[in-house]
Amino acid sequence: MEKQFLDYVLVPIGLLLMVSYHIWLLHQILKHPNRTIVGFNAINRRLWVRAMMEDPSKNGVLAVQTLRNNIMASTLLASTAIMLSSLIAVLMTGSGNRSIGLIFGDKSELVFLLYFLDVTFDYGWGSAASPEEEEKAEDVEEAN
Repeated sequence: MEKQFLDYVLVPIGLLLMVSYHIWLLHQILKHPNRTIVGFNAINRRLWVRAMMEDPSKNGVLAVQTLRNNIMASTLLASTAIMLSSLIAVLMTGSGNRSIGLIFGDKSELVFLLYFLDVTFDYGWGSAASPEEEEKAEDVEEAN
């Protein structure tokens, strides 16, 4: 099979699968939030905020510590994603020989650069701060 043919077929199929999954997931979150972990977490977050606000003198420290722990976990995950991106960059560019078996199709300089940027973007997107912590903080502020 021709190398460019693999790129012209496999890349659009992968993108189509990813986009269709995210459209399906968005539909599920909006229409049936109890069926997704995102909706389930949003419901539980609202219940948690109500429980914390029932007795602020008793639960105030717990709420602040929980928010702090969530921020620390997000920072740790973001740092790990940056480290993995750096590791991938070293592995992809470290050896002058680019005939590693992980890249299929065309192995020209331009395509190699596009692969590298795509992997870096994917890790960056995955490590973006979760909106759940921000929403939890907003829910606590609104309850005050």
